[in-house]
Amino acid sequence: MVQNKKVNISNILKIIFRSLLILFVATILIGWLAGYKAYIVNGGSMEPIIHYRSLAVDKKPSAQNIKIGDAITYKVGSGFITHRLTKVKNNAEVTIAEFRDFADYDVSWEEGEAYYEDRSDLGVNVVIWYSGIEFDEQMIFITRATNNTANPLDSTATEETIAYSQIHGVVAFSIPGFGNLVLFIQKNIILIIATFVSLLLLYNMIYAEMHKKK
Repeated sequence: MVQNKKVNISNILKIIFRSLLILFVATILIGWLAGYKAYIVNGGSMEPIIHYRSLAVDKKPSAQNIKIGDAITYKVGSGFITHRLTKVKNNAEVTIAEFRDFADYDVSWEEGEAYYEDRSDLGVNVVIWYSGIEFDEQMIFITRATNNTANPLDSTATEETIAYSQIHGVVAFSIPGFGNLVLFIQKNIILIIATFVSLLLLYNMIYAEMHKKK
């Protein structure tokens, strides 16, 4: 009876492990098919919004669906940077949309197609001014680091101008610290596979031995 209990427990553990493995693979596959990509944040320029060594999960939208205030991941050289979108200009360098100080504007103000959007949810008194012109792939996108403050108008944050073709995605969500786990797996993948295979062989040997005793 004791041996039967041990076999049942081991079978349960095996089922749990297989289920978790299938769930993990299925989640990655579904995310990939849905257009999501993951990036490890290796800098602190977006603190406290996105933490150092977070895993940022992005999805690239059309130019029309990008919004001022989005945290976007874009390619510069051979690397990637994640910063906040603060301004958009057309190819004639005319501002189409941007952050503005809440104190200077009435958020209920409208003129023609132009309007303001309150973004006090960011924790600071800012609004977004939209000209009413839809974004397109020919426009110029301007980003800023958060620089340890939630204020997108912080003058200490360096602006960077990029093209739509450089944008790889808008951050849908980030998992703090998860980048460390991904880096560990990347650096130790051979050791992890070897350990997994060894444990699997050990399990099969113990399982076979228990059946012999029966």
